Amino acid sequence: MSRQVMHSCEPFLLKAPIAIASMCKAAMYRFARTESEFLSQLKAEVLSIRGEDQSVVGAVRARIPFGGLPHTPILESLLDALGIKGTFAPFEPLIKSCHDLSWVLSPSPGLGVAFDTPESLQSLPLPPSPLPPSLGGKLQGKIYECFSKSEKCVDFARSMSQKLVVTLREEASRSLRVPVNWVATLTEVLRNVRPHTACCVFKTLIGGWTTSVRMHEHDRLACIFGCRNQPDEINHYFFCTSLWQIASQSLRVETPLGLAQRLCIAEPTPDTARLLALVFSLYHFCKTRAKDLGGAPYLGPNVVQNLAFEAARALRNHVLVFVQFSGWLA
Repeated sequence: MSRQVMHSCEPFLLKAPIAIASMCKAAMYRFARTESEFLSQLKAEVLSIRGEDQSVVGAVRARIPFGGLPHTPILESLLDALGIKGTFAPFEPLIKSCHDLSWVLSPSPGLGVAFDTPESLQSLPLPPSPLPPSLGGKLQGKIYECFSKSEKCVDFARSMSQKLVVTLREEASRSLRVPVNWVATLTEVLRNVRPHTACCVFKTLIGGWTTSVRMHEHDRLACIFGCRNQPDEINHYFFCTSLWQIASQSLRVETPLGLAQRLCIAEPTPDTARLLALVFSLYHFCKTRAKDLGGAPYLGPNVVQNLAFEAARALRNHVLVFVQFSGWLA
């Protein structure tokens, strides 16, 4: 799974993972904004003691000497944050696209001299414009919301379809017919199921089953439920008769015939989503439990199926018990 997909999966999860790079940049901006006056004075002091010699670049633009270090000095990086320069420059188009962040690129007029000319070596940079009252003290959160767009999918539905091709492989993907808006339809259905169920559906679509094939285990297993000449591989379990029969009997719902219906990418319903979630949960429970007891090959398919039957009674509660989550799929 790409980082862009990981940071865009709010439709399937209660909360997407934090985009660390964007969070660090937002924290730097918040600190630089809070201490802007002190940082400006500190830079002026540093430039005043550097001596008469300077680099050619320094003669054009007043910047703190790198001193042979491979990275920009922390002070310079913080001031770059205020001006959205240096490593912050790629965020400028995103800031311009956010109309409520226009103040980020608008310094207070007439309150200082920029450091971009030799005459400004001893002057303070332009102070940032005042924060709008609408922020309500959530400066870092607002900046992170903007910056994190650089680490998210431009088109999440398209990215999910591309990931589904990887999961199903090229041949099966070419023959599988799905609605154009299948992601939007599915996420709407998932509003009516538990977050755990939605998470299991998402993990299945991105191929997140810990099969011995996917995990490159030394011992490649056959189907742990006893299907002959079938590998321990996700695409087999989409059709594994024993696994789906146990899950459907536990939930008392009919198993869909088509692959698209089983994966909830065509004609999804809360029942089919719960069924897929239980299939996902049963497989991972049985594989882990069988490994604890000596391994699926040692136990045999009958014992593994009995484990699935027993587990289904408990695991079904994870997908059947529903609590209304208003707006958790915003």
